[in-house]
Amino acid sequence: MNLYLKSSKLVLLSISFIIVLISIFLSEYDTWVTDLFYSLTVFSLIIVIDFMFYELFCPNYNGRDHLAFCIFPIYRIKVLIIEIKYYLKRWEVLIFLLSILFYISYFYFNNNFKLLPLILVLFLYIIQFIYLICFIFIIKNFQSNKNFKVNIKNFASLFISITIMLVILAERSDVALQIFYLNPFSCGFLSFLVSKENGIVALITILCLTVFLGLIIQKKFKEWPL
Repeated sequence: MNLYLKSSKLVLLSISFIIVLISIFLSEYDTWVTDLFYSLTVFSLIIVIDFMFYELFCPNYNGRDHLAFCIFPIYRIKVLIIEIKYYLKRWEVLIFLLSILFYISYFYFNNNFKLLPLILVLFLYIIQFIYLICFIFIIKNFQSNKNFKVNIKNFASLFISITIMLVILAERSDVALQIFYLNPFSCGFLSFLVSKENGIVALITILCLTVFLGLIIQKKFKEWPL
């Protein structure tokens, strides 16, 4: 196995273990829901970084490159779905997701005792987790094969930079704070925990973004090389 892949797996598992430790020993000192959203933002950045390493160093036969697939008839949407499935099937990613769900649950029970709202929160976070992964794979497929690795690095760097800048501004501006709450790639699916109004606006934002991405995908299907 590639040294970088081994390192990536080890790092992701280590982070998962640290998340569990933080849940048990430190989450009781945090503020629900504000600190939860900051943590979820960090988790999103970890996903993007892991995606970057996966795309840069994963062998083709593990599903990184769609040229490795053999599906007939070939449809671009099938290729995209298979790429996402290959990524989500990685056991270290599933462990990472489970550690996040454990963190959310433990943090929740430090402040609340009702079970049904927690089930809803966990369900929505799983959807958000998958939504982010779908988004980054869609963006990946917009990149040309020429300078592919450089483009992936640039995308990951841009995503991380914008997210960090948003977190910094959220500490200083109410407008930036609202955008931070509505961010569909980190905590937007759970923004209803802040207020009903935030939840409604976030839902509209997510629906609009989803429709926009759908239109772009439909337009680009004929242009994307297989």
